[in-house]
Amino acid sequence: MAVTTMLAAGVDSVHLEYQRPLWRSAGSYVTSAKSIREAMVQFRDGDFDLILLGDSIPIEDRERLTPLIRASGSRIRWFA
Repeated sequence: MAVTTMLAAGVDSVHLEYQRPLWRSAGSYVTSAKSIREAMVQFRDGDFDLILLGDSIPIEDRERLTPLIRASGSRIRWFA
């Protein structure tokens, strides 16, 4: 089974930590970010297949991160 590297961003750290074992059991290696700033640093420094932007992140912040992902030229999949 191929491993998917995933960046999961959300300000609700309890929710992120609760879901981490579920994502791992589905074959994903998960890096968590608890803020948009942290997600931007993780994205810049990492190599991810998938980014999940949680509902706990305000829409304005998700809208700031999305163009940065697109502008990077990355072929990464992202979900908001």
